[in-house]
Amino acid sequence: MKIIGFSDVITNSSSEVFIIYNEEACENIKKIVNAILEVAGSDKTFDDLFTISLYFDEDWTWDCYLEDHPDADRDKVSNDELLKFALAFDNKNYDGYTLVNGIEIKAKDPNNQHTAEVLSTIDNIFNVEYRYC
Repeated sequence: MKIIGFSDVITNSSSEVFIIYNEEACENIKKIVNAILEVAGSDKTFDDLFTISLYFDEDWTWDCYLEDHPDADRDKVSNDELLKFALAFDNKNYDGYTLVNGIEIKAKDPNNQHTAEVLSTIDNIFNVEYRYC
């Protein structure tokens, strides 16, 4: 999720803010949708209607994975293992780019596809501005 942050301490060094996706973001989105469904009187939950996962570029992640595991065989490395690698990479990476770059929500019923597409944009709900003083 994109987070708006403020730095209250000004020093002579530069300040950097890193915003990364994590699995907790998926759980928080589920909680929000479940609360809306409850208010609407539905007996359904997010998990009844949708699936959610963190989105990462598999090719780019694989290239980075190979740097740490040069003998790895792509056919033997699961997407779950690549995702774990991507999350760890993002957690320790300070170069300004991340491997996990979004969430993906899919509808279990094709009739709910539009809603899934709208929910998939929830991480863009806030406008983020960078200001340097």
